[in-house]
Amino acid sequence: MQTNVEVAFVNQPKQPGWSGSIKTTDGQFFGVKEADLVRFQKGKRYDIEYVEKAKGDKIYRDFVAMAASTTPLPNIDRDYANRDVGKPNGSHYAPTDAKDKFIFVTGVVGRAMGSGKFEAADIPKLTRIAEDAYREVFDPIQY
Repeated sequence: MQTNVEVAFVNQPKQPGWSGSIKTTDGQFFGVKEADLVRFQKGKRYDIEYVEKAKGDKIYRDFVAMAASTTPLPNIDRDYANRDVGKPNGSHYAPTDAKDKFIFVTGVVGRAMGSGKFEAADIPKLTRIAEDAYREVFDPIQY
């Protein structure tokens, strides 16, 4: 089965090796393997594939894969070209748009991968860590 969900909360597994879950904004829960939890972030929408299992009188939903998304991706170049550039000569510049975040995150992940200490499977987790660092430094009000 497929559905589009907005994540309200990511529940980490109670013990290593167990599955965690995501809770959607409409109150549904989907079981998610520990390795796949890094793919989900609170407040984001995802097209997912899942299976349902009945146990007694309850129905459990387990995440299987990300479905091919029907949601168009933002045009970062268009957004960058139309943004307000702020003060002249770049004084007191503060990153404000998707392209700034993209540059920061790809730079951090690229440097980490270039160190040779990480595998390709670590990229989603490194990306989440870099996104969190970006928000903490450049958007501290949300933290």
